[in-house]
Amino acid sequence: MVRLLAVYGLFAGTACVVHAEIIDVFLLAGQSNMAGFVNTGYTHDTRDDIVRYFYHTEYNFNNVQAKSTTFTSLAPIETTGFYGPEIMLGRALIDGGLNPAIVKVSFGGTSLNTAWNSRASSGNTWWQNWKDATATALSQL
Repeated sequence: MVRLLAVYGLFAGTACVVHAEIIDVFLLAGQSNMAGFVNTGYTHDTRDDIVRYFYHTEYNFNNVQAKSTTFTSLAPIETTGFYGPEIMLGRALIDGGLNPAIVKVSFGGTSLNTAWNSRASSGNTWWQNWKDATATALSQL
């Protein structure tokens, strides 16, 4: 979880307080259950508009790649209509009084032993994708 705090400074000899927004960041990563293959039953909720959502998701079964380049509001992935646990998680975080940003990196059908293993000598592209997407997302907050 990343929290941004108030910054204090001096300007022309006068103390001023600049209040930064507190953003609670949640990093999600995984295989098919995280990617989500549900494309029915979604109903827009006003809480979805509050949640910041950044994603990089792929699906082995139909070679679909979907990724955002900036934060967007929480919704099923536009190209597929699919969504995973981020919808209910985001809503629960809002209900809990948080100001969430969700960063999700997922690829259905991958192996945790190779594709996600940070110590693997090869094939660990999804560990790197997770690190890259997280760094990009965090730089935007």
